[in-house]
Amino acid sequence: MALSQQLFEAIVDGKAQLAKIIVEVELEVGADPTAFICQTMMPAMDEVGRLPVARHDRTWPVRVLCTSTHLALNAPNALV
Repeated sequence: MALSQQLFEAIVDGKAQLAKIIVEVELEVGADPTAFICQTMMPAMDEVGRLPVARHDRTWPVRVLCTSTHLALNAPNALV
């Protein structure tokens, strides 16, 4: 697998240390930084921007109610 493809996957997967190592290796061998950024890193960041992200957990009210009820029923001095 080419290093540019490995970098793309490292960025998309959130593996920052691996991405840093790949960039350092590419720069050591004389890769053009501008082309490297435009052809590999920017498309990977665009892909990351398109990934679905759960910004919040919609089940928290139910979990809080269940947890607090469970704790209240098991505590001898709980007020219900």
